[in-house]
Amino acid sequence: MVSKIDSLKTHAIFRTAYKHALETAKLKYSESLKYYGAAKVELKAFVEEAAGSELNNLRTEVYTQFAHTYLRLGMLLAREDISVEVYEAGVLGDVHVDSTSPSGRKSRKESRKHEISANAAIREALSVYESLGELRKQEAAYAYFQLACYQRDCCLKFLEPDHKKSSLSKGENTILQRVKQYAALAERNLQKAMDFYGPKTHPTMYLTILIERSALSLSLSSPLHSNAMLESALSYMLEGRYVSETDSDSLKTDHSEILAKFWSQLQMLLKKMLAVALAARANKSPVSQPPSISNRSGDAEKLRELYKISLKSTKLSQLDDMHSLWTS
Repeated sequence: MVSKIDSLKTHAIFRTAYKHALETAKLKYSESLKYYGAAKVELKAFVEEAAGSELNNLRTEVYTQFAHTYLRLGMLLAREDISVEVYEAGVLGDVHVDSTSPSGRKSRKESRKHEISANAAIREALSVYESLGELRKQEAAYAYFQLACYQRDCCLKFLEPDHKKSSLSKGENTILQRVKQYAALAERNLQKAMDFYGPKTHPTMYLTILIERSALSLSLSSPLHSNAMLESALSYMLEGRYVSETDSDSLKTDHSEILAKFWSQLQMLLKKMLAVALAARANKSPVSQPPSISNRSGDAEKLRELYKISLKSTKLSQLDDMHSLWTS
């Protein structure tokens, strides 16, 4: 259903079909959460009363599917920039049996709903994954990554021209504070994801996270007038050197699009840094130069050489030489 939404969204003539598919997806996710939530509550009561590996396995599976559904819903809400109503956990229908009542009478219970955002949905998934400990450590890491991507989008949204115009009354300092706040949250959660996705165990996700961290720093360098952000962006990309040559060759075969994106990002970054360095060298007035500029960012010859290397590079092992040149 979500893939159908993506295909319909790209064509204006399918706008009605797109809206219908989106509403259907939201409804299906909400219904799934209602049933998984009810099963989660029931299983929790059973597990507390009786031990058993089969029951524990069933509990783990239900909790996992519950979290998966929340995560997928959160990713959809983030992409569409919307919210949705979902049932409260454990509320399945209008009627339930009051087991604490001596007569066992049926009583009324409304199917209560509440609105949930992308942030809340992803955090709910993360909470459930983490409650399962080591069993779902990778899923938790991926949820951290998705949460960071959502926070990155929130950060960059404040820098969009339309948003800036609508926020003029709040003042530029307030906008920049929100930008920095979301950037810090995104950076923290990207690091948490990277704590699991290492260069030796998960090279594809490792490179993906490096690209995201670098891209965020690059995007913030101009509005924050910070060449230090450019250096951070380059530092992240050069960490790709920790991916082994064997994994690099495997990526070239199985995930060539990731490597292509990596080198494209590095080339764009170095081109930007070189332009900044050349502009700084051409204008030697201390007043006109950003206060955060460093000697390394101002080393135009070094950056020019790094840019040339990046244009010819095809293997991640070449990042070792680039790192040595940059830090020399």
